[in-house]
Amino acid sequence: MEKISLQEIVGAIGGTLLKGSAALHLPAISIDTRTIKAGETYLAIRGTRQDGNNYIAAAVQKGAGGLICERKPTREELESVDFAVQVYNGLTALQEIASLYRRKFDLPVVAITGSNGKTTTKEMTGKILARRLRTLVTAGNFNNQVGLPLTLLRLKRKHQAAVVELGTSSFGEIDRLARISQPNIGVITCIGHSHLQELKSLANVLKAKTELLDHIGPSGTAILNADDPYLRRAFSKYRVNLLTFGIKNKAEVTAADIRPAAGGSEISFMLRHHGRKQRVKLHTAGEHNVYNALAAASVGLTLKIPLREIAAGLAEFKPVSGRLRIINQNNITIIDDAYNANPDSVRAALNVLDNLGCQNRKIAVLGDMLELGEKSLAKHREIGKIIGQLGVDMLYTIGPQSRHLALAAEETGMPLEKISIFNLDQAEILTEELKDYLRPGDAVLVKASHGIHLEKVIEELTNIR
Repeated sequence: MEKISLQEIVGAIGGTLLKGSAALHLPAISIDTRTIKAGETYLAIRGTRQDGNNYIAAAVQKGAGGLICERKPTREELESVDFAVQVYNGLTALQEIASLYRRKFDLPVVAITGSNGKTTTKEMTGKILARRLRTLVTAGNFNNQVGLPLTLLRLKRKHQAAVVELGTSSFGEIDRLARISQPNIGVITCIGHSHLQELKSLANVLKAKTELLDHIGPSGTAILNADDPYLRRAFSKYRVNLLTFGIKNKAEVTAADIRPAAGGSEISFMLRHHGRKQRVKLHTAGEHNVYNALAAASVGLTLKIPLREIAAGLAEFKPVSGRLRIINQNNITIIDDAYNANPDSVRAALNVLDNLGCQNRKIAVLGDMLELGEKSLAKHREIGKIIGQLGVDMLYTIGPQSRHLALAAEETGMPLEKISIFNLDQAEILTEELKDYLRPGDAVLVKASHGIHLEKVIEELTNIR
């Protein structure tokens, strides 16, 4: 962290300085006593499972230089640190500190949200910007009320741009994350069937995602998908500079001559912008990733990065674990898309499997799509009907909702002997059956919501010798 004084911190969070000079500069912040380093500030957060205030003593034993906490430290704990600030709410304190810290930097901040493709677009954008700018990028899935502030606190004077991901499952979350990060470029990838348990409808998903646009300001740029019927409703509603991307409808940043390559595990296209064009090669599959690349390219264009540099950045992108990463293991193609799932992303993954050039059979391992609320049954059945029509050679399902998916596949014509249904506690049995079934030349897709933990299946498959 760059220098920020306790006086500034206490003023921002409304805390009580229990010990230490107001002129003291705040050391780096940690919220985890397992990884805290000597001299760092321990900020205690009360979560749904653990209360960080119960670990103040552990932080002190690890050598914490200061404390920001809800519980008043004991006399012994206070004697062991250089400063201590008592606050009403630790999470709010973290967010307010991050917001204050962000305001110390005059640099482009790109905020990315959407129902699908957030993380992939973020990583692609990071690769593009890094060609010309020293860029901070959200690590992993640090896209929530805790992860985003921690990302912003990693900013340093050397950085010339930042790319952050904003996640949500209910109204108000994007609004708060955008207020903290104060982006001047906002990207919305698409509006899809995610988090319907809380948001109920696509109209509400649109409302939640476009909270981002309220924080871009008239001098900022909103980057929106012109092929998304819901996002097109936002084109004229917000007073921002608008840059659109798409494949089918009129847009400023477009893709043409889209060509699958390398047996369907890669894809290339012609990137076009205002009469200029550049061939782009992606080391990932699926037309949906062309959309992600167009969104990332739009950020690069906004920041005046040349098309050839944008193409070079996109060529450097490699899928991260669990997000349509294609692995070749002993002549078996594994499509690792196990990190998350909703109806739209499952359809996209099934299209990748269907178009993948493989020598033998195509197998789908699908688990429950969570957070769909009252639409869960219908959406699982929709996916089952698609599988029944695709001609998948074998279907494995795991979870109570995916059972309905399997039954719909059978009703649509998939033979019962090509379907295996498992309960949530039978992941090991599924994995062993799958390993026995697989043969050289096969391709297998593994996809489910994160809560089903199908990454364990991927670990077992990639350990086959």
